[in-house]
Amino acid sequence: HMCDQEWDDCIHNAEIKLDIRIRLLQNSSECKKRKNDDDDEDEEEPTKRVQRGTKEIEHNSEFQCLKHMTHVGLTLVFANLSGIELSVASQVCRQWRSVIRSTDHLWRKVYLARWKMSANDLAGAVIHQFISNPPNHLHQQIAPVRAPVVSRSSSHMTAPDTNREFMWRKWFEDRSYAECQFSQNKHTSRVIEAHSSVVCAIRRWGNVVVSGSRDRLVKLWNVNYLSGQQATQAEVILEGHREVVWGVDCNDDVIVSGSEDKSIAVWSFSNTTQLLESESTHHIAPLTRFRGHTAGVWAVKIHGDHVASCSVDGYAKLWDLTTSKNITTISHVTCGSDFSTRPSQLDLCSSVFDVFLEGSQLFTAGGDNRMIEWDLREPSKAARCYIGHEESIFCISKEQDTLITASGDATVKRWDLRSGRCLQTLTDPSSQPVWTCATDGNSRIVSGGIGSRIHLWFASNDVLPNQSDMDEEERSNVWFQRVGEVTAHVGTVFDCDLGFTDLISGGGEGELVY
Repeated sequence: HMCDQEWDDCIHNAEIKLDIRIRLLQNSSECKKRKNDDDDEDEEEPTKRVQRGTKEIEHNSEFQCLKHMTHVGLTLVFANLSGIELSVASQVCRQWRSVIRSTDHLWRKVYLARWKMSANDLAGAVIHQFISNPPNHLHQQIAPVRAPVVSRSSSHMTAPDTNREFMWRKWFEDRSYAECQFSQNKHTSRVIEAHSSVVCAIRRWGNVVVSGSRDRLVKLWNVNYLSGQQATQAEVILEGHREVVWGVDCNDDVIVSGSEDKSIAVWSFSNTTQLLESESTHHIAPLTRFRGHTAGVWAVKIHGDHVASCSVDGYAKLWDLTTSKNITTISHVTCGSDFSTRPSQLDLCSSVFDVFLEGSQLFTAGGDNRMIEWDLREPSKAARCYIGHEESIFCISKEQDTLITASGDATVKRWDLRSGRCLQTLTDPSSQPVWTCATDGNSRIVSGGIGSRIHLWFASNDVLPNQSDMDEEERSNVWFQRVGEVTAHVGTVFDCDLGFTDLISGGGEGELVY
């Protein structure tokens, strides 16, 4: 709906967008140059540097025309800037600030570009964590990102609200700040005495965290309580197992746990989580149990109306939550349903330590150092075998079209689901076995195990040094590099769950660390 003159102005200003970017960032390099020339001269404060740069732009006649453009015209120009450049440009004048802060699709563009996501990828990553159950647990008040140094206050912040007009800007600011804090080891933490023994498994769903322990109990936690925003909470204890609880999972309908007592217990999610709002202690028995494994159940995963379980007996099983019946049984050791060659006794190589279920795809990983993909429409044979680890695989996580595995060989590997190739190997710096790994679904991975530390791996735009040996498809992949670590526990880190701006872990001393 713009007139010809307005459109011409847009084209003209789009042509000088590179000059805008240079002017917005040149002051930083000028200060660094002056610092190198004179080591005794103090570097100009970041705030003053930005103010000087914005005044230079504001009083430059070349850019005066931008002040007279319509909101639409400015939006077209600003669409060429990155997130940091948008933040700096918003300080040039009030008009620019108003346009940038009120045009949320600009932030949508820079968010998806920075973390190399499509809109569908993002929806898949946050649909349950933010949209279905918007959590109210984020632990810092986020101010606009300011270049070149991000500074924040330490007060609490509210969660992203999908009803807000500026959702994408809020997500960009929250996530940028979280990465900055974690990478610089400036995070805040809170320790909760959760169980009387080892915390073996945790799972977060919205504003609720479920934990399973060697003390044979499953407990529920409000994230507001874990983060310190809420002083107290009701104690909700899910009882019913007679041995160690190795695995837990949950969705909007049910909470599921797997135990060394060879059973899988099921509770109602809504009925149990409502009790967190009360002030008393509640002991809840399971609604039903699934029995069929002949040894301890190490992991359970929910997808829709089905639950996948795996055990040290060498099998993975698929259960129907509606009928409580076992639908499929798969032998990981024999790569199929031929049980005649099953090992005569249980050992490490015959164990299945983790399972991942999505649609008709099932993945199993175990003591034979392999991860195997199964098509549940034809479970009699393996669809693909992923080989590369030198020790047992203890954990499987998913990141878009990539699977993440953690192993006793002190590595975390990223696998391409389309080709089955190993894209990258992340090596634990302490050379200790890795028990667990988690991803936010796109650009961050955390890993932990023996050694008390959780390592942080963030997506990088830099390609690995041996890029000459890579084909075009490999060069286009997102690569991860280690950016820091968090000392979370005194002993082993058994499980962790990564959110957009926070991390929860469980360890060998019975503590949950937020």
